[in-house]
Amino acid sequence: FAPSDSRFSNMKPSVSLLPPSSLQISGDSAALLCLLSSYSPQGALVSWTLDGSEVTEGVVTSAESEQDGRYSRSSVLTLSKARWEEGELYVCRETTSSTFNCFITEPVKEK
Repeated sequence: FAPSDSRFSNMKPSVSLLPPSSLQISGDSAALLCLLSSYSPQGALVSWTLDGSEVTEGVVTSAESEQDGRYSRSSVLTLSKARWEEGELYVCRETTSSTFNCFITEPVKEK
């Protein structure tokens, strides 16, 4: 398929959010990964929020990559292990044409 193929115009992204691995949490940090894939046109923006406020510290967002007229990008939010274990709700948001949200929180541990 050519990038100009009309079947690829205005494709909404597939959004996936991955929590930190157990191996990573055994260290001092925790990274949340937000993946946007298979969208068109390019220009998708990613933001992270906590309690409705934008989070910018610890965020690294990749450049967009293109394959067969569809685009993808990823964004990583790195937190301290202690911050992750507080169980707060983090939101990864794609905000270009319409908004897609993914939520992630550490499950509350039973006492």
